[in-house]
Amino acid sequence: MKLSYALIAAVVAAALIISVPLLNTTKEDFSTYNTAWNGASDAKALASSDGYATPSVFALSEIGSSGDGVFFMLNPNSSVGFTSGDASTLQSFVQNGGVLVLANDFGNGNAVLSGLGVSGARFNGSLLEDNVSKGVDAAHPLITDVNASGLTAGVHELYFNYGTALDVPGTNVTVLARSAPTSYLVAPAGGNATVNATTGAHPVLATLDYGNGRIVLLSDPSVFINDMLGQADNQQLLTSMLANLTGGDKTVPIMFDESHFASPPVFSLLYDRINANDTVKYTVVVLASAAFVIGVNTSALVRRRQRKERGPAPNELPVSEEAVITDIVREHPEWRRSRVKGFLKQLQQRRRIRRGN
Repeated sequence: MKLSYALIAAVVAAALIISVPLLNTTKEDFSTYNTAWNGASDAKALASSDGYATPSVFALSEIGSSGDGVFFMLNPNSSVGFTSGDASTLQSFVQNGGVLVLANDFGNGNAVLSGLGVSGARFNGSLLEDNVSKGVDAAHPLITDVNASGLTAGVHELYFNYGTALDVPGTNVTVLARSAPTSYLVAPAGGNATVNATTGAHPVLATLDYGNGRIVLLSDPSVFINDMLGQADNQQLLTSMLANLTGGDKTVPIMFDESHFASPPVFSLLYDRINANDTVKYTVVVLASAAFVIGVNTSALVRRRQRKERGPAPNELPVSEEAVITDIVREHPEWRRSRVKGFLKQLQQRRRIRRGN
């Protein structure tokens, strides 16, 4: 292989390594890097196909304080915690005009609200069920009481999957959707929430102003997982949210939190970090190219050395014309030596003519 070909191949290979993260998945619930039924990769893909930039946030400090963007937090894991630094960063982001979409059922959503100083809304923490307005069972209630708004344009029915409800005693909260009057709250399996089997409508989608920004609360993040996004009007809710919360401006980034999961995808984190810095990115390309070229040249050198040590192959050993003629005459005694010799000369001449042409 010529060096130029090896270099081209190395550059192409390195570019693919940088641009296509092959080991870019996780099994974490609600992660946009989880392509299984319980991941949110389809939600991120939908935002991307709508023309928005969809950066992943592996540290909350990455969202900045300018208030530029819509930040999705899908059921932050309570084992990770929501630090005072996280609270300060997120507070600045929303107060300066950013939007926080906090979809939570049994995660750490209330810690986020407490950190932001929000007192008029909480996630209830009990399991929302409905024996009448339901999908496959009572734990999959259908939400049909949806208020018309820009945020819910085209949404008539939501399909929940083991969600909860919102407690919104504050007057500064606008409720956009409620469960059916036949719904009720029970303690989730293994949980310690208070059982309340009294039927009645419960808020499940609400918004509130926060400084110059806005907070959107949804009491079931499963609405946005891969297995549920195509159910009822779940996908329409996401589409309407994107359009409404960005004002239709495709330059507004749609950011997804990956920092508050129990096991962030390591390879995704590495991939994002490499691509976030052009110096690092092109250094990796150069190093990968150099390693590839060195590998090709080393392999060729080893092969040449091995051939030299083995000596020429039997079919590469020089053979004299007289030896050939002797072998032919031995096999065919009826042939005259002079005739065989003349035939070989004619054959050699024809080969030379062909090479010349």
